[in-house]
Amino acid sequence: MVFCLQILNDNMITRKIKSQAAISSIGDLMKYVEALKAKGLTRCDFIVENGRTKLYGMAGYSGLNDGTYDAVQVAQATSVSKLKMAFMNFRAGQNNFREFRRRLAEAGVSNWVMNLKEKTCVFYDYFGIRMLDDTMNNSRR
Repeated sequence: MVFCLQILNDNMITRKIKSQAAISSIGDLMKYVEALKAKGLTRCDFIVENGRTKLYGMAGYSGLNDGTYDAVQVAQATSVSKLKMAFMNFRAGQNNFREFRRRLAEAGVSNWVMNLKEKTCVFYDYFGIRMLDDTMNNSRR
């Protein structure tokens, strides 16, 4: 737990977590992720509905960052095409993190997991079914 508290108490990281709405492209998100990875983070689980982020680090450490966003209603019906469009727009810098999250909710995405060791990003629906897998190495910066 000390590991995650250190991450969350670090001024630079805390500012980045609190200012996710300023993330305007996949490149900005990757910079955010790299800063967390440099602190020893191995995985981030982003919860769409409430904006919370579960953080996982080395040696099994974990922590929870409360969301700084309004709650959004996640659609019951999933749409992989809406998800792909939201992701493409985010990659292109056409919307910020807050808008990206709203569009994910509209597509039926419950959460997504960024595995920093494997450099993957996987989007899931409420039932835990994979909707889209992406390799962060292929993400445009």
